[in-house]
Amino acid sequence: MPKSAKNTAEFLASNPDTKQAQVGVWFMVWNNAKDERIRQIAEAKIESIGGELKVYPDGRVEAIPPKTSKS
Repeated sequence: MPKSAKNTAEFLASNPDTKQAQVGVWFMVWNNAKDERIRQIAEAKIESIGGELKVYPDGRVEAIPPKTSKS
């Protein structure tokens, strides 16, 4: 397993409710998917976490994590 993937897995294992990281992972899935159905699933997961997948007119795509409330 590449070091970056291992680090991500360890981070998510110790912080399973980190929505920003979850959005980032689903964005990686969306970005690397060749199948439109997989992209739709990834986008739905991003939205269910509270994030947003934003596609700009110039073709750029951005995953925006949910806003966190600081108590």
